[in-house]
Amino acid sequence: MQQNCLETGESLDKSLRFDGQVIALIVTYNRKDLVCSCLQACLAQSETPDHIFLLDNGSTDGTKERLQAAGFLKDPRITYFSMRRNIGPAGAFDQLFRLAWMSNCDWMWVMDDDVIPTKSALQELKAAFRENFAAPEEIGLLASVNVSGDGLANNVPEIDMRRPPGQEPIWGGLLSRGLIRIRWSTLSSVLIPRSTITKFGSCSPVLWGSGSDIDFTLRIGKEVPMYLVGKSEAKHLRNVTGTYSILTEADAARIKSFFYHYRNNVYLRLNYYSFIKAILFTGKAITHAIRALADKEYPLLRARIILAGTASGFFFRPALKPIGPPCFPMEQDIAPGGGSSSLASLSKGAVGCPELHR
Repeated sequence: MQQNCLETGESLDKSLRFDGQVIALIVTYNRKDLVCSCLQACLAQSETPDHIFLLDNGSTDGTKERLQAAGFLKDPRITYFSMRRNIGPAGAFDQLFRLAWMSNCDWMWVMDDDVIPTKSALQELKAAFRENFAAPEEIGLLASVNVSGDGLANNVPEIDMRRPPGQEPIWGGLLSRGLIRIRWSTLSSVLIPRSTITKFGSCSPVLWGSGSDIDFTLRIGKEVPMYLVGKSEAKHLRNVTGTYSILTEADAARIKSFFYHYRNNVYLRLNYYSFIKAILFTGKAITHAIRALADKEYPLLRARIILAGTASGFFFRPALKPIGPPCFPMEQDIAPGGGSSSLASLSKGAVGCPELHR
């Protein structure tokens, strides 16, 4: 496992410090009020991003009209992309990573539309890099601490408890400096260097939804350290409260989307952890299916989705397309003075990706 210069006791050559251009990447889908709050928080940062790429993932709730009325689409700091259809969270983030990578930016500050970073969130992420690392290649990403709207812990990443040969776990090597080494993270205010995307690629669109960010960051964390930054904080204002569960979901369309939750969870355990962990999750899923059959609404649908998704996970092998132009066609709006000719051509360079089925 790779270690940075402070963990190994080497001196930090301050002349090698590197900031570069930061582009904020935001995905939105049918949350027009939340995305406006997210954009306001990004533009109000104590150290603002150099530009914002906003991807509307096929919204049908008047998101574009709301953004226009609020003046965001006239802001030269924001480039708005809109998909012709919803391609899932994984596909949307993959599209944004490709757009940012093609723009030659140095850093990507990534979040969903329900993430509201505090005023100093980006500043603290940048400071954590400047004060602890000599080059972007030393890290996979830096993540903000997430809290819910009422201040409770949210989206807590997994501490990296792996052990180098003959050593104790090194998750706390930078603890005194406010950094904890993590094994995976959600994409809820994370700062990612261009070098990470160049080396490890992007999210896999075929994962569609739940677990795609964990797959992406687990892939990175296998080789390069990632850190949770204690001083950087963001609120995660989910549009639903309570536990994410197929047993409590009342909408039939959303029940069907849980196929990806169960499939991806089995795949993640098989690919990054162990067969035993996959079997244990399968047992949990079977219990869910049995409980679903006792439900008054959609009992057979719930049970079928659980079992089909779980079984599919044992055979699922997502293909990872190398980083390059965007995969899917889209529309683009750039405010006057807000982009170069090369930026304006980004959305026209779509190339084929694995077909998405939903």
